[in-house]
Amino acid sequence: RLCLLILCVSRQDRSGCGACLSSDCFNKRHFQALPARVVTYDTTVLRAGRVVSSPRSIVPLLKRVEEITDRVIPVAVSLKQGSVVAFCANDAARACFTGDRGTVCSTEPTFVTVKLYKDGSIVRVPMRTIECAAPSRGVANPRVTTISYMPLRLCWR
Repeated sequence: RLCLLILCVSRQDRSGCGACLSSDCFNKRHFQALPARVVTYDTTVLRAGRVVSSPRSIVPLLKRVEEITDRVIPVAVSLKQGSVVAFCANDAARACFTGDRGTVCSTEPTFVTVKLYKDGSIVRVPMRTIECAAPSRGVANPRVTTISYMPLRLCWR
């Protein structure tokens, strides 16, 4: 516990994060310290062929997908060159699997380049697209929801 508290230099650093016991707080502090520009990858949702753009509509859909697939999909992922990231989805074609970590080498509008810690290889990570059909009561043919998201998350620890 002492080790973690050393990271908090002042009370202001600890506000809202449970004395820096949260990995989100730890990741945020390291992310903000990077000098590179921020690139945000927004999750897009197509439901019954229409784009769902309202955050009030997207969040419940993503929570429903999480219940069905056991996969947490963020509304957006912000990255910078130098960010330490982990994969949140398996990608057999790139030999990258959930939990693999690496450092962001570059950020482009539709993909991120990551240098993997496990073998030093550099992989191009595009937005990932999944489809799911959430069952609805009394509906014989459920509406298909297509979700495109960046399968990375910050992971300094």
